[in-house]
Amino acid sequence: RQIIMDRMIQQSGMQILCFVDAEFAKGVSDQLMWAHYAGGGRGLRVWIDSDKLPQSYPLIFKVNYLERRPTIDLATLESYKDMSKWGTFYQQVWLTKSLAWKYENEYRLMVPMGKYGEWLHSDDGLEFIQIPHSAITRIDFGPKGYIEGTIDIVNKLKAERRTAHIEYRVATFKEDEYEYDYVDYGVLRRTHVI
Repeated sequence: RQIIMDRMIQQSGMQILCFVDAEFAKGVSDQLMWAHYAGGGRGLRVWIDSDKLPQSYPLIFKVNYLERRPTIDLATLESYKDMSKWGTFYQQVWLTKSLAWKYENEYRLMVPMGKYGEWLHSDDGLEFIQIPHSAITRIDFGPKGYIEGTIDIVNKLKAERRTAHIEYRVATFKEDEYEYDYVDYGVLRRTHVI
């Protein structure tokens, strides 16, 4: 309990970023994903081709879904602050979730705090991971996230050589189903279909 609840120890060791396998996600309802992530549908979904990430990029691990919480033998730790011994701890705790979340088929990227600045940076209290432009293939705006002012940002990104290859889509409700269509951002802007 002391280790799990000690936020300073957690933050001094590892930052976690969550991903979903795009092929698997095609067969899963987007309703759940937009409801649970990206600010309840007000944020973005970024599609990344993991084959285009640099070799030096932090590893991405598959999450294990179990009925029971993992048990960890802390007897091997000489000190709670000895980060060199925590690799197994982090993998067991941060790469395990309840079976109730199995539909997500989640993957997690674990960035050691020693890599902060190389792969992660902070801006106004928000933390960002650096992803090469070439690895980003598509950005979806959530069903509640389409903002008129963002068309200027998307147009600038489309005009830049480094980001011209990225697709920009908006999740819109299907007319007669509880699912989403993904409409090209520019088409949506012209037709004003929200």
